[in-house]
Parts: sequence; structure tokens; C-alpha cells
Amino acid sequence: DAVGLYGDEAPLQWLADNIFAMPPEHLKSYDRIWEHTCYCAMYPYMRESYVDAIVSLLRPNAYFVGTFFIETGIPLDEGPPYFTSRDDVFANFERKFHLVWEGKPSKSYEGREGREWVMVWRKPITG
Repeated sequence: DAVGLYGDEAPLQWLADNIFAMPPEHLKSYDRIWEHTCYCAMYPYMRESYVDAIVSLLRPNAYFVGTFFIETGIPLDEGPPYFTSRDDVFANFERKFHLVWEGKPSKSYEGREGREWVMVWRKPITG
């Protein structure tokens, strides 16, 4: 529980909600969104809609940061986690974002060493 670990003081806001059905007051209201291995947990056909949902929540010039569980070794039609790769993540996000940085995290969950990839994306000022 993020609030239990980090507290609930401003300027952070912790949400656990359905990103595909966020209330209108959340549209274009965030400067940063962080995800940790959500992308691989959803059906692959949902991934483009996921990117679109993130874009709709971020203000212009805001950032999306993700730790992606890639090369899971699980067949594409089995999961979760569902198979993905760095190239798949890149192809979906580069439609709407500019890649700022990417690389291997300094720490990973046990059993995921070498199979997690961090990407920092910036939403364009226009678009």
C-alpha cells in the first residue's frame, strides 16, 4: 500500500482506479504517472488503449515513467503476465510520446533480473 509506505501528504496523490474509465475531472490533470509492470498484465489488444488513456490524463509536457516486465518467457497467448518486448513497448508509446530515457533498472524483483526495462516518456506540448 503506497499510502502506508509513503504517507498521504501533498504534493503526491495516490490513486487505485480503472485507468480506462477515469472521471472527467482527471483528464489532463497530472504532471507525472508511474507504472510498474501494469503493461504486461493487460491483454495485448488493450495496450494501445492504455497508452491513449495515459495521454488523456497527462498535462502537456508531463511525464510517464514505466518499469516494464519484458521478455517474460511466457507464450503470447498465455498470461498474465503477457509477453512483451522493449520494441513492443516502444512502438506503442512512441505514437504519442517522446522517449526521454531508457535503461535497465539498478534493482529488479527477484526472478525478473535482466527482464525489467525502465522508460521515461514526455507528452508533447501540443497534440
